[in-house]
Amino acid sequence: MTSTLSRIRDVIRHGLLLQTLLDLLRRLGLEITPYYLVEESLDWLPPDPPETQVPDLIMCLLEPADAAAVAAMPEGDLTEAEARGRLEQGLWGFGAWSRGELIAFAWAHLRELDFEPCRRRLAEDEAYLFGAKTSRRYRGMNLHPVLRREMYARLAERGRTRLISISYALNRPAVRFKQKLGARFTRLCLSTSVRGRCRRNWLVRRSPAD
Repeated sequence: MTSTLSRIRDVIRHGLLLQTLLDLLRRLGLEITPYYLVEESLDWLPPDPPETQVPDLIMCLLEPADAAAVAAMPEGDLTEAEARGRLEQGLWGFGAWSRGELIAFAWAHLRELDFEPCRRRLAEDEAYLFGAKTSRRYRGMNLHPVLRREMYARLAERGRTRLISISYALNRPAVRFKQKLGARFTRLCLSTSVRGRCRRNWLVRRSPAD
């Protein structure tokens, strides 16, 4: 009950009520998804590195052996088998650890933009970033900007300098987060479907620089 009330408070506090209603409709079979196609880059980050209050912070690539730690984080929304499957399939998982506990993670797909409305193969210099999660106890500690910067640097070492992500247009915290990273919102799109069929994808607005 306490967990449910906390989730409701978070939805109201962060202006996510409409997005939550759209998520409910999606579960009922009607999808209406306004979203941004976003480009991120190490070169666009603010010059001053962010600081975090997390003690003894260690950031590293996740390995299949870390799948249990991913599943143990309630906010992660992944089972151990799902996390291990992603890692064994070659997806990159970036983890933030504090005193032996996995407290945040995010994913990078190197082969595919794995978002149904605009699914496509990635070029050799691209990566698709998704699935960022933070343990509730460590939210508000400026953790994900630090983890994101580390992701950019690691991917750049492998020649992946064109970084793509998706942000739901009604998820204001996610949009603000990427704005602070200097990300560019190149397209605003609207995707609709009924029970996974009759999918339509409309371009609503294109960035002038795109």
